[in-house]
Amino acid sequence: MDNKKKGKGIFIAAILVISVFSVFTVPVIAIAPGAGAGPATQTIGIQKSVESVKSMSPNGYDYNSLIFTVDDVVFFSYEDGTMLELYDSTGVLVWNNGGAPLDKGGHAHVAVARGVYKASGSKKFAVLTGDPITRTVVGYYAMDQNGYGASTEIYTWVPSHAWDGEKFIVFAYEDSTSVTISYTDTGTVIWSGTLNKGEHRETTGVYSSYLHVTSNKPVSALTYFDQGYFVPSANKKWSGTEFYTYVGTIGGWTEDLSVIAYSGGTLVTIKDSGTGTTIWSGTLNNGQAHVESFNVEKYITITSSDTVTVSVQPWVSSTIGYHQGAYVPDRVGVGIGTDLIGSTLDDGYLYILAYKDGTNVNVYNSQTGVLVGSYTLNAGDYVDANPGNGLWRIRSNNYVSAYSGWNTWNADFAPVEFGEIVPPPPAPVPAIAPIGLIALIGLLSVVAAVSIRTSIRKKRR
Repeated sequence: MDNKKKGKGIFIAAILVISVFSVFTVPVIAIAPGAGAGPATQTIGIQKSVESVKSMSPNGYDYNSLIFTVDDVVFFSYEDGTMLELYDSTGVLVWNNGGAPLDKGGHAHVAVARGVYKASGSKKFAVLTGDPITRTVVGYYAMDQNGYGASTEIYTWVPSHAWDGEKFIVFAYEDSTSVTISYTDTGTVIWSGTLNKGEHRETTGVYSSYLHVTSNKPVSALTYFDQGYFVPSANKKWSGTEFYTYVGTIGGWTEDLSVIAYSGGTLVTIKDSGTGTTIWSGTLNNGQAHVESFNVEKYITITSSDTVTVSVQPWVSSTIGYHQGAYVPDRVGVGIGTDLIGSTLDDGYLYILAYKDGTNVNVYNSQTGVLVGSYTLNAGDYVDANPGNGLWRIRSNNYVSAYSGWNTWNADFAPVEFGEIVPPPPAPVPAIAPIGLIALIGLLSVVAAVSIRTSIRKKRR
């Protein structure tokens, strides 16, 4: 064999070997700083789903999402002719509105038992979970049909009256924002006017009503009947660098405002929106939170140099026994993701819901990095992974959502898989298949043989 042919043979073999490695190499999944290793301590049982809850609806609807609730499922339609269905975790149809569609602005309440359900629709919809109709004393920001917390059109619900201090509040993020708040069912206008950046409209005395908010620029809508909610950002998502919110005094209870950082060296400033006075300014590390506890009502502005999430949810002033609950946003600000940080109470729950088979979940102490629990879930499975009172970081290889709460009397809009802001699913991790190993061994043998023959021929010369 001449040198040119030998060179071609070695080159071809090398290319084949590289190709095999590029197809079958298992990439390393990076763990963010602060997510250290440690012994798993949680052994809470996984609630198993069945195959039927994972599939598309029998009617082939395009918009499907798994959701968790404690008592109520409230659908909101954003388009005429929206067909909706609700299935339980065994795949049994629970509700389909008698086969009739909901038109734009339509809504429907379905009372169910605590658990995971599959909501399906022929068109996009929003869905409120928890028990805001069965009970009251809850708090939540509305979410539109695309998963945004700030939008130019929002349908939502305000519960029945229980305590003084209950409010419905609309926040603006840009100057010259024209806003109209009306009753969904009658169209009667409650208020119409203009808000500038950082301003809000506070409405009181509205109870047990479906509301419709429209605007020429994105706004958010807070149903404040208690604490227990995450705050949308000025970028419309549930994480960001600019937030406006409210802390109140419902029931005379102290309320915890938490700012949670996802990167080291994040500079955070918390101000009184009314006076501009700085309440706190400082730097947070990756996975850290700063908590301000309030027992007076106050409008708050939060700004940061990097991505944070903001919650008004008890875990420092109250460590056990406070009825509330909320979906935990992820780093991207969706609510369905692979990196989520949220707080819990003792004897509460941290339900983690998987959307795909083979989902590996690790739960860490967010501020120390100690691993406290590891789970493997399939689509529709969920686990109560609450290690107790604290701040916890959830890391997974596939998308999950998480609901943190204590008992009942809580509510939140569920993040939906078809939301416009949900990024593409994480790329599957390829594994070395037996056929790949065989091919690799064979190719390495070819390379070795070519190398040996070349060496022998050189010796013979």
